[in-house]
Amino acid sequence: MYGLVLSLMPTVTFQTDGTPGASLTGSTSQTVAYGGDCSAVTANIPAGYMFMGWTGDVTSNDNPLTVTNVTNHM
Repeated sequence: MYGLVLSLMPTVTFQTDGTPGASLTGSTSQTVAYGGDCSAVTANIPAGYMFMGWTGDVTSNDNPLTVTNVTNHM
């Protein structure tokens, strides 16, 4: 008898909030091993604006941001 073992490979996607001139540095779409960490993504803020944090599946004020222990699509 044989069993099938599958491992989920979650995808983490980053995007700006649409602020003119805002950009991201790093890989904005990453496939990560289940329980693994994504590579860092940095929010680049245009002059006259202040970085307020990340929202969505992860809430953080870290910049750059590294999501750790990824177990679901984000």
